[in-house]
Amino acid sequence: MILAKSVFRAGSWSVAGFLCARVIGFVRLTILARLLLPEDFGLFALVTVFIGGIVALSDVGISSAVIQKRDLDEEFLDTAWHVGWMRGILLAAICWIAAPWLANFYSHPELTGLLYIAAFIPLVQGLASMGAPLLQRGLSFNLLLPITLAHEGMQMIVAIGLAWWLGWGASALVYGLLAGHVFAVIVSYAVHDYRPHLCFSMDAARKLWAYGGYLLGSGVLIYAMTNLDDAVVGRLLGMAALGYYSVAFMLAGYFTNSIVSLSNQVMFPAYAGIQSDVTRMLRVIHRHAHLTAAVLTPLTIGAALLPEAVIELAVGKQWLHAVPVFVVLLLMGWLRGCATVFGPVLLARGRTRAMYRMKWIEFIIFSVGIIPSVLFFGIVGAAWVLTAVYMLSLLLHLWLVRRDLGISLRPVLLELFAGAFPGLVAGITTYGFILMFSDSIAHWGWVSGLVFAIVWGGLMWARERVFVGEVLRMAKG
Repeated sequence: MILAKSVFRAGSWSVAGFLCARVIGFVRLTILARLLLPEDFGLFALVTVFIGGIVALSDVGISSAVIQKRDLDEEFLDTAWHVGWMRGILLAAICWIAAPWLANFYSHPELTGLLYIAAFIPLVQGLASMGAPLLQRGLSFNLLLPITLAHEGMQMIVAIGLAWWLGWGASALVYGLLAGHVFAVIVSYAVHDYRPHLCFSMDAARKLWAYGGYLLGSGVLIYAMTNLDDAVVGRLLGMAALGYYSVAFMLAGYFTNSIVSLSNQVMFPAYAGIQSDVTRMLRVIHRHAHLTAAVLTPLTIGAALLPEAVIELAVGKQWLHAVPVFVVLLLMGWLRGCATVFGPVLLARGRTRAMYRMKWIEFIIFSVGIIPSVLFFGIVGAAWVLTAVYMLSLLLHLWLVRRDLGISLRPVLLELFAGAFPGLVAGITTYGFILMFSDSIAHWGWVSGLVFAIVWGGLMWARERVFVGEVLRMAKG
């Protein structure tokens, strides 16, 4: 009961941070999409692909190791912090050196200057306090909220300011991203009293590598599967197509993918605290699966029923070419979110080697399919390959958890279906309404949205009262 109460409280603060970040990010995207061109977003996507790549190529899971390690001491924390800033310097140098080559490869000279600016991002990230993972370890998400607000708020202010008043393009996006990281690092030292010392232990570094070595490999493969599509689209189809693809990906993320980071943030430290108690873990997995499907399904189906309205409302009519890929990426986000139910379980139990092997399987399939899919089907083909990979990811996660915990998957799958049921029925009902009445009702889009909300809300009230009451009682207990 104590764990449930802590998780509920942490989840509440995490949801608050998530909502604040999504609102700020949505406002930022809505304004910038009207100020900038698709080519600007395409260039920015390439910058983030490269920065994300070099970060993934060197991520030894410092924060995850701090959260998962049971006998944590100051020597380990200081060593982890020093590894972080040394890694940041190395990555900044790599970015600076590679900038002219990448600009030449994509035939866009302006990429050079953008990457010179972006080179400071990993350097700044490497100076972040160990206080953030310590707060996450202790489920103190109320103190993590200022870091999120600092990052998102400053990024929005700087990016919009430079685009609006100075008329800058992609550079406004890059400067905004850098400013957000700088401000977040400053706040990370204000919310926790951890201060680094001049202490570096080779023994602690070896322990860090023992846990994070396979996470490094998994991180590289995850990065490749979530960013290589951007690189391929930009190379084969151009910056405008990449702009449409990246904006569709960001918008789909507001409905689905963001649940992934929210879930991981809360559930990983919770699972780590009960990693040796299989019975308790199983109870938590059931509730986690049910809640994830219950949240993801109506968001996914609701947005997929009226994709044109969502795109037009969010970023304007000039982005309607992104509608087909947006719908496919919504499905991808749902699959990814369901797989996230099981990822924190494996991570908490230290099964990083198994996760690394799983990611290799996914990467091989992705790398084989991405180029021909883009050549034959354009940006929609890229989205379908990514969706297929995450379908496989969900199946592999289920299999690994079953093998690791020695449990039956049937109850877990039933919980996923039970959580998704109200959203599925509401979606089918609303789709039938659209087919029958869309020609005779002037504002059928908004009416169909109301139909979806009424059907879903009624089913949630009829079916989920017991589940919600149980979760609330656990939280209060």
